[in-house]
Amino acid sequence: MNIKIKDFKKVYNGTTVVCKDMELVGKVIVIKGENGKGKSTLLKAVSGLISYVGTINNQQSISYMKEMVCFPQGITLAEFFELMVRFEDTDLIAYQQLIQLFDLSDKLDSQMASLSKGMTMKVNVIITLMIDRDLYVLDEPFSGLDKTGVTDLIEYILESKKDFLLSTHIKNIPKRLYDMEVIL
Repeated sequence: MNIKIKDFKKVYNGTTVVCKDMELVGKVIVIKGENGKGKSTLLKAVSGLISYVGTINNQQSISYMKEMVCFPQGITLAEFFELMVRFEDTDLIAYQQLIQLFDLSDKLDSQMASLSKGMTMKVNVIITLMIDRDLYVLDEPFSGLDKTGVTDLIEYILESKKDFLLSTHIKNIPKRLYDMEVIL
């Protein structure tokens, strides 16, 4: 990945996020910072989801995962995944491997409304990763995951041939995970 940011500015909910000149280079970039420092704002801008002042040069196709999601509640997990596979025209084998990796195979008959925060986060990660893109932008992907889920996601990222841009306020992310760290 090579994303160039120049004279970036965004006023969002009373907070001004500014990045004069920044170049994000590497396979995995981690943006760290406390809550309210602009991590999510920058990720949304890189993903083309919000307007901003300045320029962001990114040529990669993106799959974006927001931190907080609201999934349909009146269907099972299997029905939800089936809808996502049809909607995104994804690789069925990749989708099934992700369900096994994140240990949700035995939850497929569960109602979406009954999923815990951790399981909901795993679903969020799976639907983001099952879409074939060049760059995966993950906003706080470790939030709500148990230790095994965090380890599984880290190993998936390390083994992937794709690029990742992720944010976190967690300070002890293993340095072997990322090529570049940005502090906001």
